Amino acid sequence: MNWQIRVGEQAVIGVRGAIDIVCGRLEYIAANGSRCNVQRLLGEATEYARLLRQWARDNEPRPEPPPRIDPMDFVGPRPGGKPGPMSDG
Repeated sequence: MNWQIRVGEQAVIGVRGAIDIVCGRLEYIAANGSRCNVQRLLGEATEYARLLRQWARDNEPRPEPPPRIDPMDFVGPRPGGKPGPMSDG
């Protein structure tokens, strides 16, 4: 499965591709620090990292709220110890 990062209706890049670009830029800087345009490579890596961060925020699972308990569905002894209307007591 290749997840895609979309901006509006347009696919910008695949998630795996964005991760590869960020890692590749940073590895290149680490290996060739003084012989490359560090600012440009960091700018590109940062741009794709921000896209990934936004994609992760938009696609993280959101917990469902707990079900609302209707007080009319109460099962058990009533407050005050009185029996309910259908009891034999």
